[in-house]
Amino acid sequence: MNAALPEIEFCWSARKLWSVTIVIFAGQALAVMVLSDRTGVRPRVAAVHPVITLLSEPEAGHSLLARHAVSDPTLLALPSAAGFSGPAWLKLPRTEHRLLDWSEPDQWLAQSPAQLGATFTNFVQASVPPPLLPADKPAPKATELELPKLTVREQSTFRIEGDLARRKLLISPALQSWPHNDLLANTEVQVAVDSQGYVHSPSLLNITSPGDTVQRNADQHALKLVRGLRFEPLTAGGQTNALMLGRIIFEWLTIPPAQ
Repeated sequence: MNAALPEIEFCWSARKLWSVTIVIFAGQALAVMVLSDRTGVRPRVAAVHPVITLLSEPEAGHSLLARHAVSDPTLLALPSAAGFSGPAWLKLPRTEHRLLDWSEPDQWLAQSPAQLGATFTNFVQASVPPPLLPADKPAPKATELELPKLTVREQSTFRIEGDLARRKLLISPALQSWPHNDLLANTEVQVAVDSQGYVHSPSLLNITSPGDTVQRNADQHALKLVRGLRFEPLTAGGQTNALMLGRIIFEWLTIPPAQ
């Protein structure tokens, strides 16, 4: 039962296949030519002719129209005056617009002039404030405020910042005050000091406005003072050629100019 069925192979040549196709096509064409109807087209004669009926009474016309509507196949498919939806879309009720020209008569509120202010008077009488009593607490004691003591500079000063601040200054220059109507900005000078205590390459760190002559003179005076400074030389164990950098900041005092 489980034996495999032998496979059937069709080995038709192309010539034999084309021959069979041509024979089948020729048979179909012959059948169409034999079985086709070759008679001419004849017009179909109408079975029912239109009939015109004259009605003398309106009631008879309505009954005839009703009988025709019953036999109409499109009675429910298309809108018709005789259909079930005829009164809905052909006999719409006419909308009548009416203007509401009506106003309520004036109704004045009844008010007695004698009662004006009675509510406020009752409120004042019922809300009597308590009597004013002197304060039970004693008056606060006056305390003395200690204001911090402000130190007012009486002359211009300078200070040294950076690594150079650890070295002792041998000669301290005397600084002058500048007559000016406004305060002067601090002058910052960067310097390099060698092992012998001499100052090299002093340069200004702040930018002076070109129009402020007093500030520019103060900056140039600070450069001149820095060039003449002398610091304590280093010990013999230190580096002889080492340069120590630092900043010298001048805080100028201004005084009112002479009239």
